[in-house]
Amino acid sequence: MTDKNITALYICYWSLLDPLCQSQSLAYLLQLTARGRRFALITFEQEKYALQASPFAAMKRQLAEQGILWFPLTYHKRWPLLATAYDCLRGILMGLWIALRHRPKVVHSRSSIAAAMALGIAFIGRLKFLYDADARLSEEYADNGHWSRDSRAFRVTAWVEAQARKRADAIIVLSETLRDDFRREFQVNAPIEVIPCCVNLQVFQFNQASRERCRRELGVGDEKVFVYVGKTGARYQVAEMFEFFRVAQARSGGARLLILSGDDPEAFHRIAAGVGISHNRYWVQYARHEKVGEYLSACDAGLAFIRSAGCERGSSPIKIGEYLAAGLPVVITDSIGDYSRWIAQHQMGAVLAELHAAHYEAALDQLTKMWACKDGRAERHQFAATHLALETVGAKRYGQVYDVLLRDEQFTAKLQGSEQQ
Repeated sequence: MTDKNITALYICYWSLLDPLCQSQSLAYLLQLTARGRRFALITFEQEKYALQASPFAAMKRQLAEQGILWFPLTYHKRWPLLATAYDCLRGILMGLWIALRHRPKVVHSRSSIAAAMALGIAFIGRLKFLYDADARLSEEYADNGHWSRDSRAFRVTAWVEAQARKRADAIIVLSETLRDDFRREFQVNAPIEVIPCCVNLQVFQFNQASRERCRRELGVGDEKVFVYVGKTGARYQVAEMFEFFRVAQARSGGARLLILSGDDPEAFHRIAAGVGISHNRYWVQYARHEKVGEYLSACDAGLAFIRSAGCERGSSPIKIGEYLAAGLPVVITDSIGDYSRWIAQHQMGAVLAELHAAHYEAALDQLTKMWACKDGRAERHQFAATHLALETVGAKRYGQVYDVLLRDEQFTAKLQGSEQQ
């Protein structure tokens, strides 16, 4: 790959093998390289995702062959504010070296911390800045109790986000709701494209053979299997999810719950014990990204119990797109990005306005009706194909944003070429 072929420098504050990077950042970049774009990629590698020397070298070669020059940096977490500042400084220095060496036209950041680096690189290197806003990290950390709104961390992050909204040449958000907020609340003038977290439909689709195989593996007969893909933590209402499952058990007597998570299973066991859920009625296990799709075929409904906070107006949890792509009806809390509205309007599950038994019973009534509809799985998969497909929605919209950002450079290159003839 020659220097002049680099389209953009992409920065994310995730490890390459982090499921979010795999399903989002890297997945989009690979779609764009298939369309002729070329990228330099900066990631921040955590120890739990570290590769040994031989696989590391093989990964760098493979990415380069696919059109991505990978520049991994080490992620630091001790003394969080200072560690993040140090990582940002290293990211800026690496980005400037890449800008000097490879001459990208655009610096593209995913989320708020990466935006801090991109702002510096774009300003010093005179590059166009594509701000992939994701959610508002400052509000997310405040709403979930990690930061006080008076804390330095909150003020600095909110300032970075404000500067990114002000200085970006184009902005990508995850929901129409957040785009409206940016226009109304912050008077953002830059072009704003909505690209939800999209799904690889080749991995996430219903497969009868996978259903039978995974249910045998789990030892499941005719029971309804609910599934939760995700974590514990302040953002997620795991105790309430177990309470919902307890109501489902009481109704059917044979319901099971499958939890697919990289978190310590003991965290789930403690919460389940507090709610009174027997250990033999649910599983907690880790599954690689491609295996998750197989497990979803074995399940009957997806659960997304997420705290209904202001920061969630801009969210697009990837698990919900994966549930729908696999044909599952979704039980979701209220005010989660565009999803709560979509699921209610298109009757693809149940939206919980409140978290107590009467609403759980009503949601289970809705699920019972959906399970009786023989075309339900296909209809939900088709919704995902129309609104959430990685290739035809996500990559297509990213490509259009890049086309707009690079139009001036393409015109200038053509003009210079004609002058030299």
